[in-house]
Amino acid sequence: MIAIFQRFVCRLRAVFNKPALDADFSEELAQHLEAAIADNIRAGMTPDEARRKAHIGLGGVEQIRELHREARGLPSLENLARDIRFSMRMLCKSPGVTVVAVATLALGIGMNTAMFSMLNGLLLRPLSFSQVGELFRLDRNTPDESRGNHAADNFFDIRAASVDVAEIAGLMSWGMSLDPVDGAPEIVPVARVTANFFDVLRVAPLYGRTFRAEEEVLRQNDVIAISHEYWLKRFGGRKDAVGSMVRLDKRSVEIVAVMPPLADVNRIATGQNFPEPFAIYTPVGFFEYERNMRDGGSVQIFGRLLPGVGLGQAQARFNTIAADLARRFPDGNRDAVEAVRTLQSTVLRGSDRTITFLLIGLSGFVLLIACANLANLLLARSMARAREFSICAALGASRAQLIRPIVAECLLLTGTGMAASLFVVFGTSRWLAHRFGNPSVAVDFSPDARVLAFACATALVTALLFALAPAWWVSRRSPTDALKSDSRSMTGDRSQRGIREWLIVGQFALALLLLAGAGVFIRGIERLRHHDLGWQPEPLVTATLNMQDERVGWGPARAQFHAGLREKLLAIAGVDNAAVSNHSPTLYSNTKHEFRLWNGDPRDTGGDSFMAYQSVVSPSYFDTVGIRLLRGRNFNEHDHTRSRWVALIGETMAGQMFPGQDPIGQRIGYFAGAGNWVWLEIVGLVADTRPIEARPSDIRYEVYQPYAQRTWEVMTLLVRAKTPELAPALVEPIRRTVTDFNPNLAMYRVLPMATLIEEQTQVWETINQLLLLFAGLGLSLAGLGVYAVVARTIAQRTGEFGIRMALGAQARDILGLVFGANLRTALLGAGVGVIGALVLARYLASALPVFAEGNGPVLVAAVGVLLLVALVACLLPARRATRIDPVEALRTE
Repeated sequence: MIAIFQRFVCRLRAVFNKPALDADFSEELAQHLEAAIADNIRAGMTPDEARRKAHIGLGGVEQIRELHREARGLPSLENLARDIRFSMRMLCKSPGVTVVAVATLALGIGMNTAMFSMLNGLLLRPLSFSQVGELFRLDRNTPDESRGNHAADNFFDIRAASVDVAEIAGLMSWGMSLDPVDGAPEIVPVARVTANFFDVLRVAPLYGRTFRAEEEVLRQNDVIAISHEYWLKRFGGRKDAVGSMVRLDKRSVEIVAVMPPLADVNRIATGQNFPEPFAIYTPVGFFEYERNMRDGGSVQIFGRLLPGVGLGQAQARFNTIAADLARRFPDGNRDAVEAVRTLQSTVLRGSDRTITFLLIGLSGFVLLIACANLANLLLARSMARAREFSICAALGASRAQLIRPIVAECLLLTGTGMAASLFVVFGTSRWLAHRFGNPSVAVDFSPDARVLAFACATALVTALLFALAPAWWVSRRSPTDALKSDSRSMTGDRSQRGIREWLIVGQFALALLLLAGAGVFIRGIERLRHHDLGWQPEPLVTATLNMQDERVGWGPARAQFHAGLREKLLAIAGVDNAAVSNHSPTLYSNTKHEFRLWNGDPRDTGGDSFMAYQSVVSPSYFDTVGIRLLRGRNFNEHDHTRSRWVALIGETMAGQMFPGQDPIGQRIGYFAGAGNWVWLEIVGLVADTRPIEARPSDIRYEVYQPYAQRTWEVMTLLVRAKTPELAPALVEPIRRTVTDFNPNLAMYRVLPMATLIEEQTQVWETINQLLLLFAGLGLSLAGLGVYAVVARTIAQRTGEFGIRMALGAQARDILGLVFGANLRTALLGAGVGVIGALVLARYLASALPVFAEGNGPVLVAAVGVLLLVALVACLLPARRATRIDPVEALRTE
């Protein structure tokens, strides 16, 4: 091994020390020649004869020098350098083509690398926790909900039954009212965590201590840890923040820890309803209404495998635990299974994962179109140089020597394109981080070593892809046939023309995929914004209120408080109505609940069950949001805790649950814990509603209850403006009115509903812009490819067209020849692309249901645009063909 290395070093030194070594060898060769001449003279030859015999005995001097250079150096490296220098000269002779090729490669490689950089930042870059491979997430899956959270009592049973395989911790995303040292109360994002949460993640506090086991219990959990960001914002980074007292939800709590930066906690937590990161961590302290329930729940379970325990072993244990829960507590656990996934793999979930891989795939299509374009370009250049290659082959050049300049040209183009692509990568990555990130979950798309390695690999594969066609053509070309032909008329044989046509077919198919993807997204986003939701978001202004102030009260008192606040809000000029709800109507509420049909006996819970979302609303909610009352009555002041409990349901849900019956007066119930069921009498039907992410055919099953019968701590305030245009101007008056009405009422994010929807659809808008960019690039490249091929073909067939026109062919005949062949190619590409577009549409529908419908017109429009581009690309060179002078064309033959 050492000897091989030494020889390599000697050869490498010889490459960079060539002049001195050549001089030494020339001197040695001259001495050897002089010695041979002297020997011949001593043998009796004349000086001239002695010199001639010495040269004959030595052989060719130049051949010997070449053999010596090959023996002492690295001929492959030297030949490559020589080929690259030759390729540089060839590329400089056609600067326009070179610039277009480099720009094409820069965009193709740059966009692919930027998409991989996004995937790297979202999924591949390891989480910052210690020994992250041991961490997992436990999801509760049911037929109605995948990757769901857990009820509190289920969490305790799971934690107790799995102590031999894993450490288990829980987290609940919450919003609480925090009274700062100065200023009005504010709602802050809070993570309610089990005492061992930071121990499971192996995160130590920056200052202070973590929570103790006894602090998990309600009324013993009056301690908090503050995030690093909140510590800097509210305490200026002072160490004496630990030990300070603040008021959280109107109770005094002690700050016992300042945590280090924990951006990854926000990445792994789902259901985060706040656009800022967690400010507070508090021991979970489950409330009474959260206990004794097995249905739904908001506890996210994280765990760390014990040493020696694998993921499969843990999954088997959790399967056993889920079966035991279903047997012991069938209400809420029937058909529920527990799924164990590595924590790293759950960072990018559901539709986000689907869309991320879609973008990478479609950006790859842009690069493939670019490769096909460049392959056609280099193939045409190779055909134009056919006589040159044939002469070289006739003089003894091997196939490798013929192909090597083409490979060098491709490597040179690709290397220059990759260098230029770095500008695209860094610019696009920054833009994506700005568009995809939010204050709650910071994303880092900056390129690292993994991204740069991907860029290099992409560039290498790209070079091989577009070098393949011309290299194959050169290797199969017969020198005899080439020398017999005129290079100006060489268009290749049938198989070679077939390669070029199939490259165009591939370009059009991929371009149609990009067009269809962009069209489906545009149509889907428009449907998100404009299809009938069953409610009217445009005139609404929304805010989050924390109703923890003692003066607000509970039950009827809270209903009276809301009535007084509503009266103040209605006094604002431009306000039409106001209401409260336990969640915003823009999205599905966090969890579905199981409801049962009444069997005539409140103790008999064996009736048919169904899953529905549970909404707690004030009586004015339906008029404020714009949901129509179809039958029965609305809630009123007589619906309170001492009256019969009532509900309203949607029209479609009523038809499904009570087919052929009058739903008014029917009763449904839900499990309230501790063996108790709450039975609700249906008093009215309302129009069906949909969240903004649903397709038009999706109907949300929702059970509405009056606010006076089931109160909530954190409520959504909804104010309806008289016109949509007035909504932005009402933000500040609403904020002042609420503060004046109750200065201790914490309020959060007062903004128009249109702004909230825009925030929620920003990622989709960004994806749409990316797809439009991909589609534009793909279509432009495909059009340029067709134009270049047609123009080159017409230039090579000038003599043929001249003969046809001399024999009486008209301009329309020439146009028919040009358009016929190329439109057939475009139609074939469109046919292949339509099949791929249908698959793509189904893939998009799996990410978001709104993309599942009405895609037929999009495909028709995409095909039409594609064929129009093909027509335009053929038109200019075809018109040039009709203006060929037969005499001049024949004279050139």
